[in-house]
Amino acid sequence: MKAEKFIKKWEKVRQKGKKKYILKWSMIYCICFIICMFSSWLLGNDFNFRLYDCFVFIFYVIFFTYRFKVGMRGKKYNKLLKLLFDETN
Repeated sequence: MKAEKFIKKWEKVRQKGKKKYILKWSMIYCICFIICMFSSWLLGNDFNFRLYDCFVFIFYVIFFTYRFKVGMRGKKYNKLLKLLFDETN
């Protein structure tokens, strides 16, 4: 049951495109991180940072992390499809 749910969900991601998936989640995490940093700065933590540099660095870290995750989830998807196909035959 859990495998079938994963397969359906990952098929939707594949239809939309892997690049969109990676970019969407990279941007979401970057924005959340920057909001946390900015709110911390507003609350009185005195540290110097350049928002653009921080955004670029975090974006690339998260981008490559999700790129790796997409590869791993793709392998899981293919493995589950193969197992389900073998069970039906």
